[in-house]
Amino acid sequence: MIKHEHIKNLYNKHKIELKTELDLKVLSKDSLKHHSIEFNNEFITIKSLEKESPFNEIPLKNVAGVEELPNHIAIVLRNSILFLSKQNNDIHVHINIEKPTLWERIKYLFNQ
Repeated sequence: MIKHEHIKNLYNKHKIELKTELDLKVLSKDSLKHHSIEFNNEFITIKSLEKESPFNEIPLKNVAGVEELPNHIAIVLRNSILFLSKQNNDIHVHINIEKPTLWERIKYLFNQ
């Protein structure tokens, strides 16, 4: 079970900034044998999701961080986190409904 405090810590730790390097080695580990994931210089493609899913193909520029947790791999985006289970093919999505502050919105506009 993923606790709310862990989710909040992930958002705080991986604030959207200009990322120069992501640790994508976590996605190629044997711990994700239940998920079919491919990545290149532009996208992460989660083939275990349907093509119609908005999370099937994620632009790398939108990924704030990738982190290994005890039972999941977390892919942190600006307003959501994908939790890929290590035990089975379950994928849980947390959508952040908290509105960004005015300063965060201005900063995001200039970083694009």
